[in-house]
This record gives sequence, C-alpha cells and structure tokens, in this order.
Amino acid sequence: MDMVNHRTVQIASSSGPQYVEGNTKFTAHLVWLQGEVFDIAVDRDSLVLSEDGHKFTISKCQSIPGGNAWLARGQYVMVIGEVGQASGSKVVKAMKMADLTNNPIHSQSWPYEVQELKNIIVESQSDK
Repeated sequence: MDMVNHRTVQIASSSGPQYVEGNTKFTAHLVWLQGEVFDIAVDRDSLVLSEDGHKFTISKCQSIPGGNAWLARGQYVMVIGEVGQASGSKVVKAMKMADLTNNPIHSQSWPYEVQELKNIIVESQSDK
C-alpha cells in the first residue's frame, strides 16, 4: 500500500515503515487517512476505505472510542491509526475514527492538506 502517493497524510515518527516522497525518505508509524467507506466486514471490526480509486484496509474498528455503530457504507470518514501487517498486506489499525460526511469542506480541502504536509516533510528533510 503506497499511502504517500495516494493523497494520504503520513505522520513521521522514530519507528515504523519507510516511505519515499520524491527524494525524501521518512519513517511513519501513525497515519491520518480520509476517504469513503467502501465496505464493512460482517463483524464490523474491519473496513475498506476508498480514496481517489485506491483502497485501504482498516482493522480494529471495534476498539475505537465511542464505538463503531455509526459506521455505514458511503460515509466520508477520518481514520487515525498505526501502520501494521495482516496476512502479508499493510493495514491501518484504527485508533480514532470520525464521520466527516455532513460537511463537504473536509473532502474538498483534504488534497490541499496532504500537499501541505508533503511540502513540510520535504522542507524539514532539506534543512538537515
């Protein structure tokens, strides 16, 4: 799963998977994703998030604060979670989720927020 090149914000940390953005390499442990709920597992513990035609697996949805009874296909949601592995594929283990469906400014501004963070990451690396 190439989260950087698909408009997904990465939060750098001291441990975690390595990512490359242009000539800049960085490590990410936590990610912030936004996208549409494409599918929800029957047990409601995992879902597939779709953004710009790319799909991301989100796990541990039952453990988010406040529960996940509100989750439904087609919602535009925010997910903060840890990058992990399951069955050889990268997944995001949900730590926090929120429904952003009711205000379209969230989906409209997301590409700009992602680009701003990419610029900050590149600039911080060039200062070293």
